[in-house]
Amino acid sequence: MRLVVWVSVVFPVLYSQGTDACPDECYCEQSSYCNGTYIGCGFRGLSRVPTNIPTNTCELGLWNNAITTLENGIFDGLTNLQILGLWNNAITTLENGIFDGLTNLQILDLKYNRITTLQTGSFDELTNLHKLYLYGNKISTLPNGIFDALTNLETL
Repeated sequence: MRLVVWVSVVFPVLYSQGTDACPDECYCEQSSYCNGTYIGCGFRGLSRVPTNIPTNTCELGLWNNAITTLENGIFDGLTNLQILGLWNNAITTLENGIFDGLTNLQILDLKYNRITTLQTGSFDELTNLHKLYLYGNKISTLPNGIFDALTNLETL
């Protein structure tokens, strides 16, 4: 009986809170969607993306925070990332190349931010992207060919 309690209660708490692999502001668990770690950082009042995200992360949820900018290189090394949820923040711009290392990304959720413009090439390296959510922003014009490299895109 003690083993059952430890495995079902104590181990998940230790895994999500007590490891160096999980950012302090978030919780971590095995992803049910992909082969890797789910990092949940939603509703944490974050003003920036945590810097110590484990490289085996395949889902990263950063929704409902106060993130205004995505720092260059913040997603470097997250080549296993398949789902990135950044909805309902205060992001105003996307730096060119910010998503370039995320070649396995399948879902990018940027809805309900404050994005006004998209730069040519912003999504060019996301060739495995299936879903891109941009609604609820303040985008008034799109550069020609902004989505041309997204040959697997099913939902925009």
